[in-house]
Amino acid sequence: ITTRLDLDLEVSIYRMVQELLLNVVNHAQASEAITDVKQEGNALFILVQDNGVGYDTAAGQNFGLGLTTIMNKVRLLNGSINAGTKVTITLPLD
Repeated sequence: ITTRLDLDLEVSIYRMVQELLLNVVNHAQASEAITDVKQEGNALFILVQDNGVGYDTAAGQNFGLGLTTIMNKVRLLNGSINAGTKVTITLPLD
């Protein structure tokens, strides 16, 4: 990211990445994790990926409060999110 974003958006991004990394540490049983935040055009992409157990939503596993809060925040920012052993978030910047 070459220019500063709106302060509220920057704080939201920081908190989302922070919560995702806490999930990796506390729940994923992972030995490795990758985090990437990048801007391409008018969109911001966030990736947090690990080699842990992930979420099995097909088996009815519910997301915890932290990830549910992130999902709600992403929706409020008109973005999209996919979660598993890889969480990808796309946020429009317009």
